[in-house]
Amino acid sequence: MKNLFLCTSLYLLVFFGNFFLLSSHVYGEVLSKDTVWAGKVLLEENILVPHGITLTVKQNTLVNVKSADSTRTDPEYMSSLTEIIVRGTLHIEGDSVNPTVFRLDQEEGKDGSWAGIIIDGGTASITSSTIQDAETGVWIINGKVDILGSTLQSNRYGLVAQRKNTVVNIADTVVSANDYGLLALDGASIIQKNIQFIENRKQDFQSQPAADFNFKMKRYTTSSTSKPRELADDVLQGDTVWEGHILVNGRPG
Repeated sequence: MKNLFLCTSLYLLVFFGNFFLLSSHVYGEVLSKDTVWAGKVLLEENILVPHGITLTVKQNTLVNVKSADSTRTDPEYMSSLTEIIVRGTLHIEGDSVNPTVFRLDQEEGKDGSWAGIIIDGGTASITSSTIQDAETGVWIINGKVDILGSTLQSNRYGLVAQRKNTVVNIADTVVSANDYGLLALDGASIIQKNIQFIENRKQDFQSQPAADFNFKMKRYTTSSTSKPRELADDVLQGDTVWEGHILVNGRPG
């Protein structure tokens, strides 16, 4: 009987060890299989949930996020700050008694920040959860997100929805103490029900329709015999052609 109990315990440890992170440190990685977070999670670096993969965050989970040590942005990610980027599926399964919390690690003090949860072409359901201390609590680009009974607080932007194909359903949620509450940009849709806006410093909600931009091609040319044409800071707002001898000499503003 003792051997049976030991074998059963080892089996459960091996089986569930791949799925549950209890009081764990999570380092930067691209998830290669469906993953579950539960308990206390310390997020040290970026997490990417790719297409076909699901990350589930259980009720009563506390996710503490460390600030990034550098300002370098990996091409796979969207920001130089620590982020959770979702191109697959995210389920955050808090409840009213045991909410799930995403916040900056308390050791960082008030000077740190993290990027937030970025839905980049993926889908997410967020229930009874608090997301705080981020540059953008939830940023959705060409994705679909359902938020219910949650709190977006103490972020720079509570939620940003971007692009025509983005749809956000948000209900029974508190949006408080952000600089900006909810932003719908480039024709994105934010469908609201019973939203409480509390003391957002600059704006509670803003919607911007999609705009059709028609930029003319910009051309920079110089002859091969003349001295190089020097370009300083410039914003390329459309197709651009450089021809001849061009010297780029931008300076930080």
